[in-house]
Amino acid sequence: MAKYYATVAGLPNLGVEDRKLPFSSAYFISELQQELTKHDKHLLDVLRYEEENKFLIRFLENETKAREASEQPQLIVYDDVEKVLEALKNRTELPKEHSLPQYMVEFLKDTQVEPTEEELEKKADLENALDEDERRTSYPIRLEDKLAEYYFNYAIACGNEFVAEWARFNMTLRNIFAAHISRELGWNPADYVVGDSLFERKLKTSTASNFGIDDDIEEISKINSILDETDITRRERALDVLKWEWLDEKTFDKVFDIEAILCYYLKLRIVERWTQLNEQTGEETFRSIVAALKKESNSSLDEFKRNQKK
Repeated sequence: MAKYYATVAGLPNLGVEDRKLPFSSAYFISELQQELTKHDKHLLDVLRYEEENKFLIRFLENETKAREASEQPQLIVYDDVEKVLEALKNRTELPKEHSLPQYMVEFLKDTQVEPTEEELEKKADLENALDEDERRTSYPIRLEDKLAEYYFNYAIACGNEFVAEWARFNMTLRNIFAAHISRELGWNPADYVVGDSLFERKLKTSTASNFGIDDDIEEISKINSILDETDITRRERALDVLKWEWLDEKTFDKVFDIEAILCYYLKLRIVERWTQLNEQTGEETFRSIVAALKKESNSSLDEFKRNQKK
């Protein structure tokens, strides 16, 4: 396993309350290209793919707008998305070289390509072979959520314990917040929670006040405190502090390993996000998240905020 003594020793300190960046995440990534092994570059890319998901969704929603937007993907290439989609729909061989990770290819195949009768029958047979407890309670309804599930499964299976645990942790947080917001707005949590483990099934189906998950999550008391926070900006800050503390705990004994580099990148992204936000833009960001969760009327969002203040 590679050690990065000089690289880690030369990194400026980062604090969760910092509002000034030593350098951008883009610059950090560019500097790492000559430092990391091929394997460790891949692990960094696994973390970065999560942000690339939004670009794939934008392309599927409106290819022209996606190509003309000022913000462009850093890892995937829209031309490759087009070529892979064409090959999948025509059931021909995929391009020998393309920029899409395997989970995106599988996502495109499962959501953008009409299955044959044979494939439908095979899927039905697989479902029938499962017992009642093994069958899914529901699939997410939004493409963003479907893609998130593919991504998390991909990251969890990447072969690195730190990356896998980080993916599980973020999947857990994402699902808890999705379930609570769905319940507040009167929506079905099963439409937005990704995954199908026992934990996720509780979030999808439980009628308990806290979905019956109090004994399943080590950080549940902190998460509940964040959920109880009515100020949107403070809630977002508290969530990032929780993630920061998790990163510190998981890497304190891996000072010069790749995990330290990956941790620094993730922390840099947290600080970077807050240097670009103030209270107004933080509010707008949250509004866009809720609005995207389901295209509900403004009255639904107002009702949600009124309930939060009670």
